[in-house]
Amino acid sequence: MNTDHFYLTNGCCENAGFVGARHMQRLGLDFGEHDGFFYPLTESEARYVATDQVAIGDCGVDAWLGFSMLYRDRKWLAPVIEIGEPGACSADGDGPASAAQAKQIYAQVTERADEVGGHAFMVEAADRFWIEIMLPFELAMAHDDFGGWKRFLEREFFAGISADARRAAAPVRPSAGAAA
Repeated sequence: MNTDHFYLTNGCCENAGFVGARHMQRLGLDFGEHDGFFYPLTESEARYVATDQVAIGDCGVDAWLGFSMLYRDRKWLAPVIEIGEPGACSADGDGPASAAQAKQIYAQVTERADEVGGHAFMVEAADRFWIEIMLPFELAMAHDDFGGWKRFLEREFFAGISADARRAAAPVRPSAGAAA
């Protein structure tokens, strides 16, 4: 497990169980509760995670939107891309996704995350890759609701990303406050 960052919520938006109320209090971070139990996100933050996904450009993979993380004593929204899950194909349709394709997607996502004050990490396992993208909650909260946040991710943040370097579009300058 990476000790630099911890999941606050899992892909189902549930408390991931890695951080408790005392730890959040020590960091001076607000949190909420769900069904009478500690929940790492406030009610306003929880509006921007959902058991939903958004397509990543023309890559044939999705980012899952239920995750959030704690990194550098700050909470982040954390769309996660999984590449190489069973049945996934490479960009050309021949066989499993390759390390080169995962790295191509990671490079583009990292550039875009940097532009908005975020971070990205790639975790490699024997048969798959995870790209963990940390985006500031403020970026999401510039949109009225989860639907607006999701449209921003689809139409701006992830638009033009390609697993094929020849087709990758220039980064789109995300307009954090754009109405969706």
